[in-house]
Formats: sequence, structure tokens, C-alpha cells
Amino acid sequence: MPPLTQQARARGMSERTLRRRLAECGTRYEALVDYVRLVRAEELLTTRDLPLHTIAALLGFSDARTLRRAVARWFGKDPSEMRRAAPPPHAS
Repeated sequence: MPPLTQQARARGMSERTLRRRLAECGTRYEALVDYVRLVRAEELLTTRDLPLHTIAALLGFSDARTLRRAVARWFGKDPSEMRRAAPPPHAS
């Protein structure tokens, strides 16, 4: 995920202005990043057979252990439980 300063610059505003605008909407940049990671993690874990270290890298985590902790916080499960609970892929 691009850092807040990069996001602010891309929108032609200062970091402080972007933080203020997000606060006006009742959120923070970090919360948005966390939500995007959550949605993408669920998708990657339940529809792909990628190694955890690859998923961690795609989501911007430093390693698979950090991903495992985030998945436990978000879903109350570990990644392997999520994969087992996912519906099987549709046959073509």
C-alpha cells in the first residue's frame, strides 16, 4: 500500500489535509489500509493456492507470521482454517 504521504501528494494535498478529510469521514488512513488488506487476504486465501509468504508480500506484510496474526485478528481463524472452510472451486 502506498504511504499516506504518497496518497496525499497524488491528490494534490498535504498529508495533514488528507488526515483531516479522512477524519471528517470518520476514518483514518491506517483503518482503510487494514480494511483493504482484510478483503484482499480473504480473497487470496479462499480462491488461490498461493504460499502464505507470497500472500504476505502481496499484502505488504513483512512475513507470513505477521499475516497469520492479522488473519487471526480479522477472522478469528488461522489461514489454513480459512482455506479448509472455503468452498471448492467451480469446475469448468
